[in-house]
Amino acid sequence: MKEKNQNFFAELNFEADHSIKNAFWADARSRAAYEYFGNVVSFDTTYNSNREQREREFDIVDFYTVIPCATKLPIEAQFQHVYTHEKFRKVQAQFREKVNCITRSMHSTLGFMTYEAVEQVSNSTFNKFVITYDVVSREVKCQCLLFESRGILCRHSLSALSFEQFDQVAPKYVLEQ
Repeated sequence: MKEKNQNFFAELNFEADHSIKNAFWADARSRAAYEYFGNVVSFDTTYNSNREQREREFDIVDFYTVIPCATKLPIEAQFQHVYTHEKFRKVQAQFREKVNCITRSMHSTLGFMTYEAVEQVSNSTFNKFVITYDVVSREVKCQCLLFESRGILCRHSLSALSFEQFDQVAPKYVLEQ
């Protein structure tokens, strides 16, 4: 393009998979806008439409295919039926990582059960997490706060639910996609 128009400048940065990470270009029009207005940022709207098209294509693939469950736990199947493939893979990662957790019941009082999950993160490193479960509301809460920050039940909570052999989680933990 520089050969056709001396006022054109372009710079591209790529991700490891060769997709575009950042794109910048300046032509005579954008330079004139900068001179007149000062700092000007212009966003190419085709980026959003291309991204939305790609998401629609993924949704179609998700509709016709099913990712098999990694475990035989009914709770995992509960997520499988609702989540997109991308979100379900993140949930499956938590199910796989819960094998590194040893859970024990600490105490139970007035409808609240408290558990401790000890997670082995390396040969000699262990992290402890406290999980509480409200029997009445079926609310589970872990101190790692993964559900509150990312909308996915953590391996520690899943480990506590498995410890009690629960078949289902409350609907609030299966966020519609």
